[in-house]
Amino acid sequence: MIPGNSEKVSILVSALEARYRAQEVAGGRVQAVCAGALALLLAAAAALTLSGRIFAPDETAAVCAAALIGWIVLRFVFLADLARGLTVQHKAAIGLEERLGLRADGRFGAGTAAVLPDGPRKVTGARPAFALLDVGLVLFLAAVLFRSDLVRAAAVHGLRMAGL
Repeated sequence: MIPGNSEKVSILVSALEARYRAQEVAGGRVQAVCAGALALLLAAAAALTLSGRIFAPDETAAVCAAALIGWIVLRFVFLADLARGLTVQHKAAIGLEERLGLRADGRFGAGTAAVLPDGPRKVTGARPAFALLDVGLVLFLAAVLFRSDLVRAAAVHGLRMAGL
C-alpha cells in the first residue's frame, strides 16, 4: 500500500516534530551539564579560597592536572557526543523541512516567501553552553594557583624586583 500525499505530509510533519523535540532534549542536556559543572567548579573555587589552605607545588600540579583531565573528558568526550547527536538531529530536521518545502519560495502560493529562511545550517546551540564549562575551569584553576606556595613566592619575587 502506497500512502497518498496527505499521508506522506503527515508522516513528514510527525518526523519533523520528533526531530525538534530531540534537539530540544539534547540541547537541554548540554546546557544542564555545563551549568551544573560551572556551579560545582565555582563552589569548589569558593571553598578553596575561603579555606585558607596553601598548596605545595606538587599538590598544585596534581589538582590542576585532575581538573584539566576532568574538563577534557567532560568537554571532548561526553559533551562532544551530545553535540554530535544534536547536529545529527538538526541535519535531519533540515532535510525534512526541505522535503516539506518550508525553505522554498512560493510553497504557499505565487509570490509567497519561504516559511523558513534559507541561511546557515550549522548547529550553534551547544557552543554557548560550552563557554560556561570553560569559564568554570579557568576560575577554578585561578583559585588553585592563587592558593599555591610557588605562585605566591613568584608573585612576591616579581613585586620585589619591580620595587613595590
